[in-house]
Amino acid sequence: MIYENYGMRFIRLQREHLELVRYWRNHPSITQYMENNEPITYEAQLDWFEKVNTNDNLFFIAEYNNQCIGLISGKGFDSSKTVGEGGIFIWEQSILNSIVPVKLSMALIELSFIYCNFKYAYAKILVTNKRAKQFNKMLGYVLEPNQENEQNQLYKLTKKSYIKKRPLLVKAIMTLDNNSPLLIFSKEEKKTGYMQYFLENFLNKSLSSEYPNLVIEEQ
Repeated sequence: MIYENYGMRFIRLQREHLELVRYWRNHPSITQYMENNEPITYEAQLDWFEKVNTNDNLFFIAEYNNQCIGLISGKGFDSSKTVGEGGIFIWEQSILNSIVPVKLSMALIELSFIYCNFKYAYAKILVTNKRAKQFNKMLGYVLEPNQENEQNQLYKLTKKSYIKKRPLLVKAIMTLDNNSPLLIFSKEEKKTGYMQYFLENFLNKSLSSEYPNLVIEEQ
């Protein structure tokens, strides 16, 4: 599956991406912000992929200007399809202080809240990661109760909170609201039934007219 929005391109994680992800996940620029910063072996990475590569998890390689820049995830959706845990790590240092991380996050959040109609999402952030805390608060995340003494703190983002923030965020990334989000499924995903599963279980069937339509294509 490929998802495009705000000039960003997301490619659903495949086996051929694993070594790239493992290299950067083990890189000091990334591990300093991870609760578990032990080096990850090839076998451990493969085992992790087998566990998360399910219909209810979405892990994407993020592309910008035809360059792989990071890993974006939405995982752990519950049976009522109301909640997921979002995650992002960007290894391309040159864009960290640009508007690109905002576009990436908005694209994933809007896939969840607007086009898939989720109600809230969670993110875990190390208490020492000041950049991530500021960034997530800007998106509307709020620290959950009883997290003050935790090292890896839990933040919650509601659909209502994000929608309230959205006009300012759209203005900040200097984009018109007439972009056309795109979701592309491969022939293999149609053959295995994943396309049908996703459309039936996650897609918002009553999208408000105030948001751009999600275009769905088959590759």
